[in-house]
Amino acid sequence: GRAGLDGGGANAGFVAAAQAAGVAVDSGHVYWANQGTNSIGRANLDGTGVNQSFVTALQPSGVAVDSGHIYWTNEATGTNTIGRANLDGTGVNQSFIATGIAPEGVAVNSTNVYWANNGGGTIGRAALATPSGEIVGGSVNQNFVLGLDAPNGVALDSTNVYWADFGHGSIGRAAISGISSTNNFITGLDSPSAVAVDAAHVYWTSFPDNAIGRANLDGTAVAPVFITGANEPNGIAVDGGAFPPAIAFTLSPGAANGAAGWYTSAVHVTAAASDNVYPVAALRCVSDPPGPPATFDAIAPACPLSGAGATVSANGPHTAYAAAQDAQGNTGAPVSAAFRIDATAPTVSCTGAPAFLLGSKGGAVRAKVTDAVSGPAAGTVAAAVRASPIGRRSVSLTGADNAGNRTSTKCNYTVRAHSLSPIPSMTWNFALASQGAATTVLSLKIAAVPTKATLKLVCTGRGCPSTSQSAAAVKPAKCKGKQCHARSRDVDLTRLFRGHQLSAGSRVTLTVTQHNTNGKAFVFAIRQAKQPKVQIGCLAPNSSALNRGC
Repeated sequence: GRAGLDGGGANAGFVAAAQAAGVAVDSGHVYWANQGTNSIGRANLDGTGVNQSFVTALQPSGVAVDSGHIYWTNEATGTNTIGRANLDGTGVNQSFIATGIAPEGVAVNSTNVYWANNGGGTIGRAALATPSGEIVGGSVNQNFVLGLDAPNGVALDSTNVYWADFGHGSIGRAAISGISSTNNFITGLDSPSAVAVDAAHVYWTSFPDNAIGRANLDGTAVAPVFITGANEPNGIAVDGGAFPPAIAFTLSPGAANGAAGWYTSAVHVTAAASDNVYPVAALRCVSDPPGPPATFDAIAPACPLSGAGATVSANGPHTAYAAAQDAQGNTGAPVSAAFRIDATAPTVSCTGAPAFLLGSKGGAVRAKVTDAVSGPAAGTVAAAVRASPIGRRSVSLTGADNAGNRTSTKCNYTVRAHSLSPIPSMTWNFALASQGAATTVLSLKIAAVPTKATLKLVCTGRGCPSTSQSAAAVKPAKCKGKQCHARSRDVDLTRLFRGHQLSAGSRVTLTVTQHNTNGKAFVFAIRQAKQPKVQIGCLAPNSSALNRGC
């Protein structure tokens, strides 16, 4: 019989046969197994040119065809083989493959032959050598799929092998890779005996219902009586044109080597096409077109990604498209492979150089992260720093982008001391004595010495007051009343130097210091016949060097 793929135009008497079983088609012919005459029949696709004895067989059940040969199962007593002949009917070999018990259906692609061992409850498989088409030694596996009840028909698409399990009332499916299988892909059927697939559907024969069933390739939308009016159907095939070549993209690295699906290196892309029925005649591909191509013809006749492939290194998102045509002119919709590359590290820029007061809790040094491709994982990165020791310091900050690229940079910060508050000041008046050989102090006063600061006077050289006198003169007096809340004090040192003549080379130094604070120093260097040389400067904490580090 024959019907359209939509189920219409059913013709149960399309070609006469003698107890027909399995059915197969290629680009020009339909083939069937005549169990009544132990032969393989052949006719043109329009039903003309019928030859009931195209090839002699041994009680054939299933039949399959590829680009070079016809295959059939022989289940006559004592045979249990798969036979093979050339497409013109010559070169008949009744024992091409030895099978299990009672082989029924058979299917073939460019690399393997599959068959149903009805008596053993298994699906067998054997590998075909390229280009000879002979069986690869040691590749016959009678137990490719185990645990079935009574498998009959077998069919293939680009990724799976299907079988009709007559005894289990189901269509089973297994990955061609052998990774997984199920005998319950489609269940609840009435004694299915044959199975076929195309690019969208699974079809099967229901012997008791005289019907053809159909379901989607994912096993949904099951229609047990898709076509009616058949007469004990026992084989089924779909025109090979329903299968366009399969497209496969290979990316290297095989998975994103960055974060969030990004590649952080160049990607090598290879496109390939394969076809289980007819040779691939043309492969077309394109990378990053202005818009996605809708058809095979929408892609220019070339494929720079075939063979050795091509390397894509530009940053950003990329999409490659490919479609193929087989020797019969069948084409499929373009298949795509998308990936994203960000091989450039982000930019990390310090946001200023903050300053922290010595002895404080410190704070954070920050940097801004920018990235024009995958974007920054965080727009700002920061590091906590301690406010010690004093001086200019740096800390390393690392920023990342969403692809996982990282950049580190050193960001500066400063630890500085507090300032005296209030800031001390001095007034003075000196006079030359002994015809310039000595200097007397007419007035020496310091004002606004912070209460918490230490005032120290050091006088060195001839004519200086004693050390104890100097210490006593700057020692703060015991406070009384409101004086205890004063922020600063004033000290008059004039009396300390009364009656003292300071010789040239003597030095009077007053320092005001406080914890974690820049101090202040006043230095008076006594000179011969000149007014003293005065130096005023700052003192870093714990330092006696004037104007260094403060």
